[in-house]
Amino acid sequence: SVTRIDKKEVLPIQQKPDYFVCQPPAKVARRIRESERELVFDHADLFVRKKWHGSLTVEDWCGKVMGLPSEDQSDYVKCIEANCRGENEQAFTLAAVEENTGDIAGYVHANRNDKDLRLNIGYLKVDKEHQSKGVGKMLLEAAEKVAVARSWPFKTTSLAVLEANVKGQHCYNSAGFEVLLQSEGSFPDDGPKEKWLRMSRKRKFEA
Repeated sequence: SVTRIDKKEVLPIQQKPDYFVCQPPAKVARRIRESERELVFDHADLFVRKKWHGSLTVEDWCGKVMGLPSEDQSDYVKCIEANCRGENEQAFTLAAVEENTGDIAGYVHANRNDKDLRLNIGYLKVDKEHQSKGVGKMLLEAAEKVAVARSWPFKTTSLAVLEANVKGQHCYNSAGFEVLLQSEGSFPDDGPKEKWLRMSRKRKFEA
């Protein structure tokens, strides 16, 4: 199936009972795109009780909040495929896989920031049925290992999380991340803006 990954066809980067992380084959790009969409919906759900929630369109949630396209343009899917294959020198995408089923359990997209000596975690998503099982930590550690293997110069690993995403903050705190700074988001259009937190930890793996 184009939505599943057989452990025998990849090289696991990080492993634990029931799960492994790998550089995924390009054939699963659209499946990773499904996790991206769920990531957007999860963030929209954080604000479902806000009066302004309905004023944001799907395009707003995708673009304004998450910085992702709302449509599956072929060029964008090709970018995901290239990131899966490791063809992008500035970024990569890894997948977490449930070993018994071959189902994708989540993904991480990372890029380099040489100026700040920082590995930037652009997106990290663990699908709902696989949450609270240590998969997120596996993805973070695998991303660092790949960045080290690529000889990227970084001293810290950092990511951004919405202040309203308390569950996400707890996950990152338990993985050793601390809040560095707070910044104002781009939404909603009217009233106080929601806040983003920049979190960081010292890199764990050496060459």
